[in-house]
Amino acid sequence: SYKQVLALDPENSDANYNLGVVCKKKGHLHEAVERFKYTLKQDPGYTDAQFQLANTYIIQQCLEESRLLLEEAVSNSKIDPNRKNEILVAKAIVAWLQGDLETCSSALLNSSGILNQKNFADEKQMRFMRAYHTYLSNLLRFKRENGELYAKPANAELFILGDSHCLSPHQTVLGFDNNDYRAISCLIIGCKAWHLANDRPNQYKAGFEATLENIPA
Repeated sequence: SYKQVLALDPENSDANYNLGVVCKKKGHLHEAVERFKYTLKQDPGYTDAQFQLANTYIIQQCLEESRLLLEEAVSNSKIDPNRKNEILVAKAIVAWLQGDLETCSSALLNSSGILNQKNFADEKQMRFMRAYHTYLSNLLRFKRENGELYAKPANAELFILGDSHCLSPHQTVLGFDNNDYRAISCLIIGCKAWHLANDRPNQYKAGFEATLENIPA
């Protein structure tokens, strides 16, 4: 096991990284973060660890930390095209959530050049990335064409937790019970109802519960 490897070689980057992935899947997000950080301490150019850590930060709603990691990861000239595209799409997602439309648009533009290629090693993952790319591109266009939906003043915030669908209302103003609320999206990528209903710990349930705890009363 990875723990056995680390007992013999505590600084083994691959073992620390893989144990971090296992911890993340099991919903042990804080331990996963520490494993990924330690991996990057030993090997700063370990792009997979940067990507996994950035995604874990998104689950934890630590957007600025995620942004900085993604910026660093995408600058790696030796990065695999599949991974680079995943990083660019993640960068666009974070930029959207932070209200940085220019960065979001730029990341999607750079991603387009990769998506237009063929013969990907992981075509299923690329289809997933294409779906996110199209979705975010449409959200950008909608926001630019309907600025009044975002400029309206609001009395309070309404937090929306979920998978990709929660990105749509982000920063719009929604009327409810004679009040206007600013929609704040809290993205938990891949989270489905069955993840939350599952008795076993998982990253989606952990992210959902942690986000609920941090929402202002």
